[in-house]
Amino acid sequence: MPKTRNDEIYEMGVKDGLESVFLDDIADIINVRWGLPFTEEEWEIYNEGYTWGQQHRYEHREKEREVKEKAQKEQETRKEAQKGREEKEREAQDETQEEQEQNEREESKGSSSGGSGGGGPDIGVWGAVACVIGIFVFLVIVEQCIWRFGFNVSSRSGFSVKMQEHLADHSLAKSENNFYSVDIGSKKIEKFIEGSHLTFSPDGKQIAFLRRGWLDKNNTACVANSDGSNMRITKIQGRPYCWWPDSRNIVSVYNGNIFEKKSFFSLYDVQRNNFSSVSFPVSGEILNFIVSSDKKIAFVVQTEETKEKILYIFQGIESYRPPAKILSGRCIILINWSPNGKSLAIFRDGYTDILGFNGDKTIKVAHQQVFLSWSPDQSGVVVASSIESIYLFRVGEDTKAHFLAVGNDPKWSPDGKKIAWTIADTLCVKDISKNISDIMFDIRVSDFVWAPDSKRIFFSRSGKS
Repeated sequence: MPKTRNDEIYEMGVKDGLESVFLDDIADIINVRWGLPFTEEEWEIYNEGYTWGQQHRYEHREKEREVKEKAQKEQETRKEAQKGREEKEREAQDETQEEQEQNEREESKGSSSGGSGGGGPDIGVWGAVACVIGIFVFLVIVEQCIWRFGFNVSSRSGFSVKMQEHLADHSLAKSENNFYSVDIGSKKIEKFIEGSHLTFSPDGKQIAFLRRGWLDKNNTACVANSDGSNMRITKIQGRPYCWWPDSRNIVSVYNGNIFEKKSFFSLYDVQRNNFSSVSFPVSGEILNFIVSSDKKIAFVVQTEETKEKILYIFQGIESYRPPAKILSGRCIILINWSPNGKSLAIFRDGYTDILGFNGDKTIKVAHQQVFLSWSPDQSGVVVASSIESIYLFRVGEDTKAHFLAVGNDPKWSPDGKKIAWTIADTLCVKDISKNISDIMFDIRVSDFVWAPDSKRIFFSRSGKS
């Protein structure tokens, strides 16, 4: 049966996906491949084939890498075991020879020769050394299995949840940062978890944070229950990440290298412990991004040639469509979605602007701002200026700034009743619903995040209090 045009288009998409051929403009397909334009149906067929080829390519590469690393570890283990056996055999031979020489001296002289063979090695000591080496090799293999292959042991596979946490915790190095919790009412402080960059899932039931491995010192994202239990290691290493609105996936960034100068987003399923899908690739380095509640991704890309910064918006990842270009400039360093995903606040060229969903409406709310946080009901934003002053702006009413306090890094509580900030690294809280005076905590804070119940704050500090 001869191939149809649709079959050829699908096969071309699969081939381009496997070879990682990225077509930045549909005109490339029209002019080079066919000489006439694609219909919308044919473009969908090509994208379907390209998506399959791209995902198959990365899965194939991942499997080859896993097999190669596993074979290398097994070879190293065999070499260590062989080396240990040879050492034991040599020590046993030396000891036997020493005993024979000592017996011969005693028989020939009829008395003690004074030599005891004390200079020879002790088989007990070498046995202990070999045991330690064997334990170390075993721990390395376990660490690599958890780290590289994403083994996620659970009670269903015969291990308890406590054993899973024990293996995960011992596969990671001690963190330089610790997160603590402070109760707003009682000011009681408790140690929470080791790590950095703590974030809560949208439903408040899980957390994600960064830790380092013993062997691979790159930061790796870990997930756990909101109380810190059931910690698991993910395969997200050294990348920016953010929770997806469904609270099941984490979206992370892959920036290209010198061989493949393309960047893309990927979804990581924390339940399946594996990557599930990837976005349409873009040219340039992704500097920062944020995900809206309705699954839009706003991100800033820096071009390699001109170093210009461009703001794009992805309408989700699963659709595998090119992103929409919103605007460009020399300085776009901060982006933040409103809670309902209808407005986007950006910091561009010295001004804080609020854009409509499609970028068609711009409200200039302030200048020289360095931090911005939306209220949960998106009725206002609180910003910190470069002169360490915090202001409140009411969206839709006017652009008049209402002074709140002196400090930096203001953040709304999830219930919208309180605002927390830092002044000289000291944590402060204000209940704006009751107009209560500021509460200051005698702790030095480098990073903090509100608990979902708005009753506690989780913070990290660098040994100062």
